[in-house]
Amino acid sequence: MAEMVFSPMQVKFGYAKSGTLPRYCRACAYLRDCWGECPKNRLIRPPDSEPGLNYLCAGFKRFFYYTLPTVDRIAAELR
Repeated sequence: MAEMVFSPMQVKFGYAKSGTLPRYCRACAYLRDCWGECPKNRLIRPPDSEPGLNYLCAGFKRFFYYTLPTVDRIAAELR
């Protein structure tokens, strides 16, 4: 199992996930929650930035805006 996780192809894919994010993503308030999602879905160009934005970005932002306050409250209560 460890061979698959640390194979050169998998390591390259892992670095590509964070290393290819456009500025638009790196400046997003929800970066810690989505990390640009899967690179295979990064098909559009954000406004005033380089290509590589996930085509589901607007929906993710709405989802995180709505759910994160509740998730943060639950996490605080569990701590």
